[in-house]
Amino acid sequence: EHEIMATIPRSEPPHGRGSNDGISAFPVAVFPGIENTVAITADHGLGRFDPEGEFCRFDTLSKSLEVQIGDLFQRRRDNPDSEEISPAVVVPPLSSNKWSSATVILGEQTTKRIYSPNNQNPDALTPFVARNRVRSIFTGMEMLLSYRNASMPAVPFYCPVLYSCRKTINDFPGYAGFAGSVVPSGSPAIEVLNFIGLLSPRAKAQAWVKDLTRIVRSVSINKDVRAFSGLEIIDPGWR
Repeated sequence: EHEIMATIPRSEPPHGRGSNDGISAFPVAVFPGIENTVAITADHGLGRFDPEGEFCRFDTLSKSLEVQIGDLFQRRRDNPDSEEISPAVVVPPLSSNKWSSATVILGEQTTKRIYSPNNQNPDALTPFVARNRVRSIFTGMEMLLSYRNASMPAVPFYCPVLYSCRKTINDFPGYAGFAGSVVPSGSPAIEVLNFIGLLSPRAKAQAWVKDLTRIVRSVSINKDVRAFSGLEIIDPGWR
């Protein structure tokens, strides 16, 4: 056993600034609320944004999960159309919504999975369910983190992290119905990756999955961490 710590004090210089990792392509001002999420970069870094919009890398955590991060990007390359890997996108605030934060749009299959009783996917979304594809970033991330497969209620199904690679809503075919109608055509969009997407049930039951999901939930859901007074996560049981 050993202790793993991911610490971001206010005095820590941001990582990734000016690099080609893609995650800093769109500032927090464009996507308010993304500072309350965990993000991943193309150079295999995990971290979060500070209130000024700078990406702060969790160096220890990124190193500890180096193999798992590489596996995630390989699964993404092998399954480019899988919503289990890419369950949602994030777009800037929409004037038609009641919330002022960035907006999560859930993929169609993701929405069916979350809202279908007994996890039986219907052929088409009901009008009510279709409307619920669009949520605030806080509600959308909480929905993904809270979902469980009925056959494995103790095992996480989603561990959502943001991945920005300088795309717009038009670059995501699964959201074509939103481009130009709900979301202005050409609006910037951030991909939501499911860190544990397409892993086997046995793999999802590993200790690192539980620990990482807890970290993501702490940043995305817990209000005390949202304040960004500095983040310190200590996991004595990390293996």
